[in-house]
This record gives sequence, structure tokens and C-alpha cells, in this order.
Amino acid sequence: MSKRQETNGVRPQAAFVSHHAQQRMSQRAIQHRDVEFVLEHGEGLRDVGDGAMAISLLRSQLPSLVEGGASATRMDRLARLVVIVAADGTLVTVMNYETHFGRYMRGGSRLSCRERAAKSVRRGRGRVARDRGHR
Repeated sequence: MSKRQETNGVRPQAAFVSHHAQQRMSQRAIQHRDVEFVLEHGEGLRDVGDGAMAISLLRSQLPSLVEGGASATRMDRLARLVVIVAADGTLVTVMNYETHFGRYMRGGSRLSCRERAAKSVRRGRGRVARDRGHR
């Protein structure tokens, strides 16, 4: 079952930027124009709970955006940007997909350190498995 939401052509827009989002934008050197660009062109819509949506650019969109005159370097950077918008239109936060987004995904398999270690041992890749001579 996909977490992607059907938007019926309606694109979420941030009417208000929360204090938290302003702090994160400052900490992560994300400009308002970058957030606006992702909101305008983003196709990756994912429900992250409580009616909030995660919006990002899809990698498949990048060639057409670059052909449309956008900088390839900027598009590469914006492809990693995720914007979280609440149901009421408030910009909740912004983050880098690769480093921060895992915490916001609902229903994904999140394992504790202990569970990950046990899983790697079962697959024969963990520290204990190597010490016992397993490969």
C-alpha cells in the first residue's frame, strides 16, 4: 500500500512558516526561494501523519527542470530537500532527505540498534557471527 496521496490537482502551499521551520532553514542553509520552488514543482507527496504532507522533487523531474532553464547544481541540491506542510498550510519543517527524513516516515520498518545488530547476526554479517567464523 502506497503512502502517496491523491491530491486531485491541488498542490499544498505553505501559508505560514512556523518558528521551528525558520530555525531549521537557518541551521541547514535553506533559502525561502528553495522552499517555494519545491512547493511549486514538487511531485513527491507523502502523508507523514496528522494530515501533514512531505513534498519533494522527484529525480525523474530533474532533466525537464534543467531543460527549462534551472541550474543543474541547484536542482541536484533541491532534489534532496523535503518540505513538511501541515494540513492547515503551515510550513512545519524542512530537511535533507538523506539525513533527516527517516524520522518522519510513518509505517516504515524502524529498528532499534539492538534489533539491527540481531538482524545482521542472523544474516551472518554481524560482529558475533564474524567472531564465530561465519561469513
